[in-house]
Amino acid sequence: MTHTGASRSRPLVVVAVPTWREAAPVRLQQYHLNIANHRGLRDRDVLLVHVDSETIGDTAEVLVSSPVNTKTETVSLPPGLLRNERAQYCLFCVAHALGAEVAISCDEGLEAVAPDWLSSLTDVVEEGADAVLPIYSRQWDDATFIDQVVAPLVVAVTNLPLRQPLASVSAFSQHAVAAFLSDPWPQAGWEVSVALESSRRELSIEQILLSSEPVSISRSDDGPSMLQADGRSLLDERCERLFRALTAWNSVIDPPVALLPNSPSVRPPPNAWSNLRKTSALAVGRESSNPILLRLLGRHVLPASDPKLQGNLDLRNAARWGLVLYRVLQHVRRHHLDAEFISGFEALFLARVSSVFSDLLRMSERDVADMIMTIASTIRSARVFEAQY
Repeated sequence: MTHTGASRSRPLVVVAVPTWREAAPVRLQQYHLNIANHRGLRDRDVLLVHVDSETIGDTAEVLVSSPVNTKTETVSLPPGLLRNERAQYCLFCVAHALGAEVAISCDEGLEAVAPDWLSSLTDVVEEGADAVLPIYSRQWDDATFIDQVVAPLVVAVTNLPLRQPLASVSAFSQHAVAAFLSDPWPQAGWEVSVALESSRRELSIEQILLSSEPVSISRSDDGPSMLQADGRSLLDERCERLFRALTAWNSVIDPPVALLPNSPSVRPPPNAWSNLRKTSALAVGRESSNPILLRLLGRHVLPASDPKLQGNLDLRNAARWGLVLYRVLQHVRRHHLDAEFISGFEALFLARVSSVFSDLLRMSERDVADMIMTIASTIRSARVFEAQY
């Protein structure tokens, strides 16, 4: 490492470029060039940290030899953490060692971001924020999972109006970098740990509305949706990471004062409704005798033999859904996560989305944000709502 804080005349921005087996050199080169040409960062020194994990081919060589002015260094992943969590740990270690003013974390498999992203995130950190989370237009299934599950739970436990708590790109100050490195490193999934662990460390968190969705090489528009049967593995992974991150939260606290900001509205793809109904019916029918599903439903359980349970489980009411999430929170605090729990919850999640699908089509951005707040408020006030639903 050749940079030092004492010898620099311009702010240093360190950007992580994690790569794994699926990362083709040509895609990384495009990503590298995209970062290097961000106009807003021309008055800063930029160091790209290529965090390597079993990449195939000449990925590292391509990055280092790309004909641009941005300095690049390659770091091999240390053992002991999950792959993506190790990559982010490397970023923070490098940023801390160099005294970087800003550290920008990019999720593994990210191919490219819009030209204004890195400069916009950097500006907010330089204005005084410790951690910066983006708000942007996401794919429909991603947005639905955030709106119905992630955002209500995170808002409920952090007391913060965080609209999109899953961060594929985020930025951190020197203070935030030191605060993260002073405690054991998060191991529950980096994209959800950013918001939760920043809150735990009492860091100031800002949100910024950014232009477009980042491009991921691990997900294309032609790939399976989390809300379809062939996308269940992705949903499994998302649920497990979120629930593991929530296990350490011991209390539900007072409602947040601030309103939840709006997020760009997302339209479902063609055939989403018919695919979702089929997937939901199959999942609920398959899990109808799962004791976890019945426990999460509480007193609203239908007998497993009742034909109504075969795909017609009504979870349209936001308060009722909030109670399900409250019971999820209680369960993950007290019990080990297992496949039975994940499967039971996913069936209820699919039933919830199926129940509110037509409502979501009519909702404005503000309506969706208010719905999230209603669900989060139910989680915090669960004892009151238990008596009503």
